[in-house]
Amino acid sequence: MSGKIDQNKKEWWAPVNRSLISYKNYKSIGNAIWLYLYFLLYADRKTGILFRKYKTIKKDLGVSKKTIQRWLKRLRKCGYVVDRNLGRGLLIVLKRQI
Repeated sequence: MSGKIDQNKKEWWAPVNRSLISYKNYKSIGNAIWLYLYFLLYADRKTGILFRKYKTIKKDLGVSKKTIQRWLKRLRKCGYVVDRNLGRGLLIVLKRQI
């Protein structure tokens, strides 16, 4: 690590409750944890709301649109998020801030 900060690269962080890494949560969320963590990074910290296009998520995470849809379905089913397709992108509301 050189100590220099690349001004063009944004470094983001988000607080995560330690219960997220529990076996119970892993069983329900599975690999969709990556999408949930992505949402945590980009959601408004006060409201838990974010707007994203599939194309942007695909580029950022390096997974297919099909994988994103599958993970999103799992997050929705388990009560982690509520989402709405607005045509130009997704409106996502984080429900379980764990």
